[in-house]
Parts: sequence; C-alpha cells; structure tokens
Amino acid sequence: TARPGSGLRVVSAAVRADDGASVVETRISRGLANSVISPQRLRIAIVGADGAARAEQVQLVGPAQLPRRTVRDAYLSTRLNVVAGPDDHLAVQWLNDSH
Repeated sequence: TARPGSGLRVVSAAVRADDGASVVETRISRGLANSVISPQRLRIAIVGADGAARAEQVQLVGPAQLPRRTVRDAYLSTRLNVVAGPDDHLAVQWLNDSH
C-alpha cells in the first residue's frame, strides 16, 4: 500500500501479464478540498521474494494527470518489463523528495 502523497492516495493497484511484461493499473484519489500544485512521485515496482525490485518505474502525479473539477479519481497504467512471478509482489508507494 502507499502512503498519502500530499492529499493523494492510492485506492487500488492490480497487476496483469501482457506479452512478456507486467501492466500495473493504479487508481488514485484526491480529496475534494485538495488542489495539488506540485507533482508527487509514485513508485511502482515488482518485488521478488528476496526483497529486491525486479522492475520499477517512478511516475509523476500532478495536476496534468489528475481529473478536473469534482472528479476525484485518476487511473494510471504502468508497463514494467518483467512478468510478475508467483512469489513476487506489487509495491506502490509515494516517495518523499527528501530521500
């Protein structure tokens, strides 16, 4: 699961195999009172049983990626270059700019 990133939160994330890769579908929600000004970094990774990332990508989520007006949810699709194995798990987390 992901920590809230400046008023944004990950509602759900699911991974599916697609032609030798993994596609991660992530649903992000923002609070109605929240107006996101600066993009937040979201890490999406396939993590092996040993804890090492087999594939990962960082996406910026900001005003350009979020819906307008009263629509709260945005849907991101991320393609990673490995197929998730049975012992792998999906990691989705907001990254702090201080690290």
